[in-house]
Amino acid sequence: MQREGGAEMTLKEARPDVEKIMSRLKSFQRQTVEYVYRRLYEDSDKVNRFLIADEVGLGKTLVAKGVIAKAVDRLWDEVKRIDIIYICSNQDIARQNINRLNITDQEIIPADRMTMLPLHLHQIQDRKLNFVALTPGTSFDLKSKSGTARERALIYHILLGEFYGEETGPKNLFQDRKDKDLWRNLLDEFDPSEIDEDLARKFRQKVKQNQQICASLKNLIKKFSHYRKYENIPEEEDKARDKLIGDLRRILAESCVQALEPDIVIMDEFQRFKDLLESAPEDPAKAEVARLAQALFNYKDAEQRNVKIILLSATPYKMYTMHSESAESGEDHYEDFLKTMRFLFKSEDEVQELRNELENYQKELYRMGTGSSSNLLSVKERIEKKLRRVMVRTERLSVTPDRNGMLIESKNDLGSLSQAELKSFVFLDRISQKLGVYDPMEYWKSAPYLLNLMDTTYQLKNKFMEAIEIQANASELAETISQFMDNLLFWRDINSYKRVDPANSKLRTLMEHTIYKGAWKLLWVPASLPYYQVPFGPYAEESLKNFSKALIFSSWYVVPKVIATMCSYEAERLTMSSEVPDEPKRKYQERSSQTGLIKFSISEGRLTGMPNFTLIYPCISLAEKIDPLAIAVSLSQDGPPALETVLKTVMEKIEAMIKPITPGFKGVQGRVDGRWYWAILALLDAQYYGRAVKEWLETEDEELNWTEMIRARGEEEEESDFSEHIAQFRKYFDKTKPSLGAPPKDLAIVLTKVALASPAVVALRSLRRCVSSSNKNTKISLPHLLSAAARIGLGFRSLFNQPEAISIVKSLNAKNESKPQSKWEFLKDFFRGASSQDASFWESALDYCVNGNLQAVMDEYVHILIESLGVADKSPNDAFKEIAETIQGALSLRTASLGFDEIRVSANQIEEPKKRRVRCSFALRFGDEKDEEGKEVTRKESVRNAFNSPFRPFILATTSIGQEGLDFHQYCYEVYHWNLPSNPVDLEQREGRIHRYKGHAIRRNIALAYKLQALSGIIEPFTDPWSILFNLARNHHQDKTDLVPYWIFEVPDGYRIIRHIPALPLSRELDTKIRLKKSLAVYRMVFGQPRQEDLVEYLIKKGVNEGALAELRIELSPG
Repeated sequence: MQREGGAEMTLKEARPDVEKIMSRLKSFQRQTVEYVYRRLYEDSDKVNRFLIADEVGLGKTLVAKGVIAKAVDRLWDEVKRIDIIYICSNQDIARQNINRLNITDQEIIPADRMTMLPLHLHQIQDRKLNFVALTPGTSFDLKSKSGTARERALIYHILLGEFYGEETGPKNLFQDRKDKDLWRNLLDEFDPSEIDEDLARKFRQKVKQNQQICASLKNLIKKFSHYRKYENIPEEEDKARDKLIGDLRRILAESCVQALEPDIVIMDEFQRFKDLLESAPEDPAKAEVARLAQALFNYKDAEQRNVKIILLSATPYKMYTMHSESAESGEDHYEDFLKTMRFLFKSEDEVQELRNELENYQKELYRMGTGSSSNLLSVKERIEKKLRRVMVRTERLSVTPDRNGMLIESKNDLGSLSQAELKSFVFLDRISQKLGVYDPMEYWKSAPYLLNLMDTTYQLKNKFMEAIEIQANASELAETISQFMDNLLFWRDINSYKRVDPANSKLRTLMEHTIYKGAWKLLWVPASLPYYQVPFGPYAEESLKNFSKALIFSSWYVVPKVIATMCSYEAERLTMSSEVPDEPKRKYQERSSQTGLIKFSISEGRLTGMPNFTLIYPCISLAEKIDPLAIAVSLSQDGPPALETVLKTVMEKIEAMIKPITPGFKGVQGRVDGRWYWAILALLDAQYYGRAVKEWLETEDEELNWTEMIRARGEEEEESDFSEHIAQFRKYFDKTKPSLGAPPKDLAIVLTKVALASPAVVALRSLRRCVSSSNKNTKISLPHLLSAAARIGLGFRSLFNQPEAISIVKSLNAKNESKPQSKWEFLKDFFRGASSQDASFWESALDYCVNGNLQAVMDEYVHILIESLGVADKSPNDAFKEIAETIQGALSLRTASLGFDEIRVSANQIEEPKKRRVRCSFALRFGDEKDEEGKEVTRKESVRNAFNSPFRPFILATTSIGQEGLDFHQYCYEVYHWNLPSNPVDLEQREGRIHRYKGHAIRRNIALAYKLQALSGIIEPFTDPWSILFNLARNHHQDKTDLVPYWIFEVPDGYRIIRHIPALPLSRELDTKIRLKKSLAVYRMVFGQPRQEDLVEYLIKKGVNEGALAELRIELSPG
């Protein structure tokens, strides 16, 4: 394919706006972009491979985006087609980062595996600029010989006609282990016209050139024509078939590399697939993988232009390794570092020179404190110069004097032992001894109820289950269990909502910091910048105003399960105990079958769900003409105005709005017509925005259609009823003289609450103001905006239909004695009490939204999503859609469930444990989880999305494994080290998950420093308050690095990232903590050294001052 002549493209594509993309970067990021671009394209000694190793949380992905933008701009007039390949092994990281890297409005081509590229080449060839995403495990490592069924179907169709005809043999041959009927259906449904013929022809030519493969193909087709079932295939021929398919996949992959014509390859978190970097591995199994990868990495086009490779990772090699880690893993971190350098330099001589300098550096380090450090400084500078040729690394330490400026350690984490905990250790120890299992001390310190909650992956649980099965030591085990029944979980207690003792010091500490502060009453995290002060309810409680989510790291797999199970149960138990007193109490098991109250059903011909439109209809009249933010700013003095003041102001505006509509009905005699509560919304929009709303309500576009949103969420049983409700709503929209009775006296009051806090109305405002602020010169499509707001409204319907939410909402107004009497005279008309006959659940839900400052919450959330989703440069319509889907996904997260084994003793024998399941929503473990029935799976990406929202879960527990590169910071500034890592780098990696751009603590400090008054005279209709506040903070700190205010922003008595280390007095964790803190100060000095731990110990003993360490450590920020 020709590479020259950009003018020959048939499709005219807009050249990426480099200036706009660069303007979104901070100055230190722009500096890195310019340096990397220069090293790759402009310097006389330019390189083809470069590593961006910026510290965790500093925006490597955005730096890479800047480099891509400049490179694409350079290549635009030089080549016909620009192909950018993105490789990432972790699908969660890929989904998180791929939008941030994309510099166009075009969709990224998700080829996933290299061998499926023939189906995407048509799309690629029709574009000037392509962004193709691949995963290394499926694209390069073909050791899974047979691949996927779709891959085999593709190869079958490419070879069909030239190597065989429509016969049984080849179909059976490529069927592999797939069900015959499903395989034949796949072949029939496969569309060969999607296959790129040029690539298919080159593939067939390569196959023909390999006589061995041709002979094997011919021979196996003949043999497989006789096989009808997989189990009848002889082992020898099964292996021969696997080898043949594997060879064909390899040849196809090689053909695809050539077809890609890569210009830039991005390897994200490449340390996860380092095998690809080796050019000649000794292991034969890795040699084929490396050969295919090297074909991509060493690609040159017809003009001999080299592909440019950009590696991204905050941990490209093990920064610091301890003796115990090396012994356990068998890995040599020093050689690992040199392998990375070997790939970057592509020169053994360069690597040897670096090795020599590192040895000199080590010698000089051991001389520290004995004389001059001038030699050390000289060696350090030579190492920096050499490494900066192929890599850069920006660290907080290099741009701020205090790397822990936003970090504080909690002083309230030292636990105490209860009698129950001591008893539980005795129980566990005795069981362990009888089973012949090693000391359970560390398990006991980490989690309670281990026999119930452990999985059989643990030796203790596995041996226990085996003992039950074969009745080994049966009577002794049964006797021990009988003596310690209080140390086990029982379904009868859970089903009756009895309190279950945490039975663990760390778990008790976590519950005290979260659940027992009252967080169980919350459906969302309080706004960082509330628009008004509420006088009662959970969002008025001092203990909850500063609430933030908690991220827990543990070394043990069982701990996240225990935390999710125990915390979620306790939160639900407290929620159920708060229900309206007169309502009947349900058992735990009964709650799972409880139906939601915001329904769209038909009863005796009557549409019963029409009032719910007050929650889910995005009334544009209310959103456009009434802005709670503008009202709050105008009323604020020293902090947010009082709720009653805001309500009065909004109600005055409401009365003026409905005045032209209601006069003809005020004298109507007879019964008050409750339809007014929802009909007024249609009448208002018909009055003020008729054409735009009608266009949306009548659209047949499935992406915008309101009814389709219900169907898309698998709620087909409600679809027809919902459609009828919409049809009824439209009638009132269309009518100029609706058939309505007398308006309720409190119509203006209810409409005031709808205007202030209806989820759909709130969503419409937030989308409008935040997306408008990032796309000022782009016209907004009202149908797309209304559709997105309606989608979010339906998400809140899912939230309010959850059993816990129902109880929380009902309890808000149930206890009037808690309300301040001085203000209640006015407010009682607005919050009538969920238990009264006058209040319906839809209105109680509205009350909760008002009490929870929902507009402020959503404005903050949407502001964050615009940047975290990478939609700032997308069209408003695409941005609306992606933001709405993300919010709806967070609101509609399925309730997960985790199992435990109920253990009982009968007649001196242990019964076979019964499997029980506990609902989890308040706290979750990070991973794929099953729903309450143990069937549907909630994906971990959905869990992360929900945790990064203001909504539940409020606690997320995980192991450290595989979390590099993932963000958890948007609503969390509390991190718990349930078990301390031995390595200081691992500690920083954990905390780096929440010490990130515009994190929760940063936003809280911005709000604390500037308050609503700062917006006075600046705020305009539909401008994003958070953009303004961050700009104000930046302008006020021009003398500081632009890590301020986005990564670091401190104020007196402000918020910080809180490091929790729950531990017992005199435990070894306290000694580990002291050692880790000392190591944190010096480990950077031993960069790229063998036996790092010895050198760190030496430097600690020497007591080298921090000033000397800062001057002499290797620093790789761009020069």
